[in-house]
Amino acid sequence: MLTIALLCTAQTPVQIQAPRIATAAGITAGLTTIPDFERRYRRGHVTMGGHSNGAREWYDPSLGIFIYADGFNYSNKGEIFDGFQIDWRPSSEVEKNIPKIHLKRSDYGLLATLKKGMSRKEVEKALGIKLATSSIHRKGLIRYSQNPVNKDNSRYTDWTLDLVFGPKGLAQFTIDCD
Repeated sequence: MLTIALLCTAQTPVQIQAPRIATAAGITAGLTTIPDFERRYRRGHVTMGGHSNGAREWYDPSLGIFIYADGFNYSNKGEIFDGFQIDWRPSSEVEKNIPKIHLKRSDYGLLATLKKGMSRKEVEKALGIKLATSSIHRKGLIRYSQNPVNKDNSRYTDWTLDLVFGPKGLAQFTIDCD
């Protein structure tokens, strides 16, 4: 009987929590589902993503941010956002059919830290990281990854924050998970 109890304990799933860089605009890459987010805010503009009609778009005019989120894998609660992009743009550059939302301050995540136009040094200070050790993939794109200590192949375990700097500083960022 003791052997069975130990076997069951050993097979208990490991709970992996997403790192700080995984959350912004009310979405945590690898955890937030499309139905959950759309219940909290509203249905997004449906567009092609990893699956047909798997991506959504929204615009928050009060923050001046465009949100593109893509779902791919599924949980028992629905399709999970495995990546999303935030970029700052004026409302004049947003198509009229993109639903407008107003994010709750409690849902800002990295948006409470990262601001349009920040320099590399300001981003490093705000996130408490050194981007110099990250790899530069193309002009202005810097990739920073975080991995939890526990590896479990049935869950997302790697998160990546891609920062794009333009001539006027931080222009957009993308959060993905694998």
